[in-house]
Amino acid sequence: MKENEVAATCTKEGSYDEVVYCSECKTELSREKKTVDKLSHTEEVVKGKAATCTEKGLTDGKKCSVCGEVLEEQKEISALGHDYEVIPEVISTCTEKGSTAGVRCTRCGEYLLEPKEVPMVYHDYQDGKCTVCGAEDPDYKPTPEEPDEPTPVEPVNKFTGLANEADKDGNWWYYTDGKIDKTHTGVDQNKYGWWRVENGKVNFNAQSIYQNAYGWWKTTDGKVTFKEEGVFQNEYGWWRVEESKVNFNAQSIYQNQYGWWKTTDGKVTFKENGLFKNQYGTWKVENSKVNFDYNGTYQGKTIKNGKVQ
Repeated sequence: MKENEVAATCTKEGSYDEVVYCSECKTELSREKKTVDKLSHTEEVVKGKAATCTEKGLTDGKKCSVCGEVLEEQKEISALGHDYEVIPEVISTCTEKGSTAGVRCTRCGEYLLEPKEVPMVYHDYQDGKCTVCGAEDPDYKPTPEEPDEPTPVEPVNKFTGLANEADKDGNWWYYTDGKIDKTHTGVDQNKYGWWRVENGKVNFNAQSIYQNAYGWWKTTDGKVTFKEEGVFQNEYGWWRVEESKVNFNAQSIYQNQYGWWKTTDGKVTFKENGLFKNQYGTWKVENSKVNFDYNGTYQGKTIKNGKVQ
């Protein structure tokens, strides 16, 4: 028979005494100590958590639900970092508001640069109606009909280009064969400089980067000043501009009001990470932007305030 039984667990062996007695007088004839093997652990999954753009994650682990012993340790998962995308600019019209371009993380939705609303533009009224949306001009008064006049003879050389003088409303128009051409959009020249033209008319509110046959140009109040230096935006992204022209050969780090940016072929990709140089030194770049808060060691280099020492 068994006496002095001690139950086995997943951390300790069990035991009991195996005893034999005389069936008549009950005298103990023998006693032997027996060992019982430890029990197996009872596995329980310890749930991990997914990494996010800014926070580290953990893998799943395992432990014994009885004794609490860790059977499989959880491992740290590095934070993912932001995955930025450019939100294109929306040009405002006379019927709908627009917005500036922005930069947003595709995973968490955090904005590096949040788009801003752009008010609607004025209607382009001609002959009592807007040439863009067809809205009626509330102030339109038809001109009284005049007697027919002989059809004028058209000049032999019809003008094509941007007008050198403004009309009575202060607008400059692009002409093709002597007529206003509302299909024309670009960056064109008159004797006062180079101007942003949209639907045949100079847009004095244009502040973005636009293309003509000679390249891509930064305009301020509709005009190419040939003096703009920095990193500027249009609907296709952020670009390195020198003397108002996009430099597609730019590979260095340049400044704008939002920070210092690494460009590749003139463009900020928002995906560059590592150590990069400009004329001021070597810098720690994350998602194409210099991180001036970085202090420590990276790629064997000592870095203080984002700069390699």
